[in-house]
Amino acid sequence: MVSANFESNEHSFGINAFHLEWCTKFRKKVLNGNLVGQLLADSIKKTAELYKMQVLAMEIGIDHIHLFVPLPGSLAVSTALQLFKGRSSREIFKACPTFRKYRFQSGHFWSRGVSTGL
Repeated sequence: MVSANFESNEHSFGINAFHLEWCTKFRKKVLNGNLVGQLLADSIKKTAELYKMQVLAMEIGIDHIHLFVPLPGSLAVSTALQLFKGRSSREIFKACPTFRKYRFQSGHFWSRGVSTGL
């Protein structure tokens, strides 16, 4: 496992790492394709780099994703999840426009639920 940098604040020292997991809408099995899986991985890495997060582990299943990432103290878990899900769905719909028309008519690629833990 890649080690993360410890964050030192005024009254704390440590790593604020979270296990994030989220699923596609209605658990549709669309992440097994090379194109969608690669788009998703690239999008997550780009988002993490942009917001100064480090992806320690990432596993993409056929209908869900697991991500282990330390978050900066100024970034809430819900905000980080919104950033990951929002950017990735936008890029997937842009690359695969038929998804929005035939598979995800509601316009949502990811489900609403959130699961976090250590």
